[in-house]
Amino acid sequence: MFNPNKYKNDFLQKQFWSQVFKCSWEEYILDEAWKRCTGKEKLKDLNIDLFDMNTSRHSYSISNAVYAIAHVLHEMYCLQTAKKKAARVELHDIHAWQLNSLLRKVHFNNTAGEEVSFDRNGDLNAGYDILNWAILPNNTPLPTQVGYLEAQISTSEVIVISEEAIVWNTRFNQVRNNGGKT
Repeated sequence: MFNPNKYKNDFLQKQFWSQVFKCSWEEYILDEAWKRCTGKEKLKDLNIDLFDMNTSRHSYSISNAVYAIAHVLHEMYCLQTAKKKAARVELHDIHAWQLNSLLRKVHFNNTAGEEVSFDRNGDLNAGYDILNWAILPNNTPLPTQVGYLEAQISTSEVIVISEEAIVWNTRFNQVRNNGGKT
């Protein structure tokens, strides 16, 4: 039932649609040789392996997000219960805006044993993998790590990219070097 035409300004949905159906939107052309996307393409016609969430990086991030919210809800429950002297606290009594300050204080180890915490702005304190996604001829996506962003204790960050590992779209063939400027 998903249709990217319903959300005309959602760049990520259109990018996803283009990649999996090898089609281009008028305002977003990934490959000149690809046909135009209509939004009528059917997800059910795609290879199910494309959506294998057991091993995807997205499922890892979603799992961390769910655990972070669970920690915040537990903390909020404990705070409210202490204030109300063992009175029953219902989830519908908790408002989303109340979670923000507690989310910044969340600190736990996830199921992979990795530390999860947030900075004062609510951003995840973590490094990030830089991935190059290639769609193989059988329509299977192939993510390859080509670099990483390493968050430093100070306010600076280190970005490392292996140009040799990048598989380029036919329209692009080089990294633009800004001389260390971003």
